[in-house]
Amino acid sequence: MKLATHVAPRITDQDRFVLRKLAREVARPGMRIAEVGSFLGNGSTLALLEVAAEFGGEVVCIDTWRGSTNVQWHLDLARDHDLFATFRHHVGEAGFSSQCKPMVMESLVAAQFVADGAFDLVFIDGDHSYEAVKADVAAWTPKLRDGGILCGHDCEGEVGEFGRETLRANVDQDFVQIEGFRFAGYHPGCILAVDETVGEAARLWSLTDLAELGFTGRSTIWSTTPHTAEQAARVA
Repeated sequence: MKLATHVAPRITDQDRFVLRKLAREVARPGMRIAEVGSFLGNGSTLALLEVAAEFGGEVVCIDTWRGSTNVQWHLDLARDHDLFATFRHHVGEAGFSSQCKPMVMESLVAAQFVADGAFDLVFIDGDHSYEAVKADVAAWTPKLRDGGILCGHDCEGEVGEFGRETLRANVDQDFVQIEGFRFAGYHPGCILAVDETVGEAARLWSLTDLAELGFTGRSTIWSTTPHTAEQAARVA
């Protein structure tokens, strides 16, 4: 099958900026990063590999490369294109093949093969439905070393900005379009799941004007350093 190299990255320059910043906060020689949901490998994957390569580290990329079952355009793309070959093409073209370690399997299955405390940073960007995000946070939080960073994508704001009931009514949808908001829409499952699992410990970069950090715009990344008793209880 043909490659899907015509598909643009599903991540913004602002998201890349924040991801690089977070990765550098926990960087050390031989650092290890886990990316849960790598898709075509031309967005967050390359941003994380860039930092890992600087420190002689690696990025473990976990994906089925079949697309999310609740996103029709993913399924359509996977029907006509080789998503894993596209991923390998992008990573190889950027010169990061030796730093990239793919695991072709479901997120929760992959977590069973990974030792606790194995990673400096875990980035969650797989299935965006409510139950899937909650399960990913629970499964991958223990895989962080003490002081490591747990982060994810597509959290456009706080629950109160949308209304908890509105979010609950749409949790199985990947994305809901909205007018007059700072983004084109929102991912209800991500927003609600992050609120219920990470809570006030989460930094929502959608609420931060990146101008104060020397960049422009806002990012939909969320992040936390979760090794506290409260967080352990939340994800148990």
